[in-house]
Amino acid sequence: MHMSRSNISRRFRGALALALILAALVVVGCASKPAPAHGDPVPTVVTPARALGATGSPAERRLQSRIETLQEEVRGLSARVNASEQRYWGMMTSEWQDRVRAAKAKDATSAERTRYLEALEDLLARKLRSLQEELKAYEAYQMSDPLVPRK
Repeated sequence: MHMSRSNISRRFRGALALALILAALVVVGCASKPAPAHGDPVPTVVTPARALGATGSPAERRLQSRIETLQEEVRGLSARVNASEQRYWGMMTSEWQDRVRAAKAKDATSAERTRYLEALEDLLARKLRSLQEELKAYEAYQMSDPLVPRK
């Protein structure tokens, strides 16, 4: 299925926005947990080669590279936070635990998490429609060519 440059660019911008929001939320997590849990794996958001391919502009490639760099930084810092949590959480007074919880809750508000979930839902719905259309094209080809074996 042939994609125009504008569709690729729009998809990339959507994926980029999703990646940045996701990276921010992975670090923050849910403030209602008793202890900070920064051990969630940081998802690697890589634009499919099919989408970037030869049509990926230098700006898109720079953004993708920056996203990957940020993901690596988040992974490293998450590992350090996990180690500190395991080492110190039980020894900390409730005052210090409250400070940690406050630092963790500072970054993401409920509205930000909702916007992230809405953006994710929209991205997944567009991806689903795109895959359905692509599958229809393959199925139409299969039905039109007598040399293609039927299932």
